[in-house]
Amino acid sequence: MNQILRKIQEVLDDCVAKNTDADNRINMVVEQEKALKVREDRVAGIESAQAVLDQAKSRAQANEVAAADLVEERIKFENWMREERQALANEAARLAPVQDKEREVATAQQNLYAREEAFKVEKETYRQDIKAEIKAHFQNTK
Repeated sequence: MNQILRKIQEVLDDCVAKNTDADNRINMVVEQEKALKVREDRVAGIESAQAVLDQAKSRAQANEVAAADLVEERIKFENWMREERQALANEAARLAPVQDKEREVATAQQNLYAREEAFKVEKETYRQDIKAEIKAHFQNTK
């Protein structure tokens, strides 16, 4: 059971790591676009406006492609996460009867221990009663 929970935690940690990686990539693309804008402004004073515009357009297109790839990857990741969550839910549902049986066994074991203790107490009480009766009998026969 602990192994399954450990596996579930590993899958969840893996999913979180992939999600973080996708977020970092998107943030990196956003930062690259900001940096591109700053460079475009610097180049405008040095080169002709058309050359700067052509370069910016090509980089923007490359960034758009990268962003589209990241969005597609994020969608795939979210679908994968959904499948994993469903698999985890199915596994938890599959294990629920086993957990119920474990609880029943634990309860039965506790009940057995309680009955054993009660039997020991009853046995000791009976033994003491018998001793008292024997003593009383011998005292009466003197």
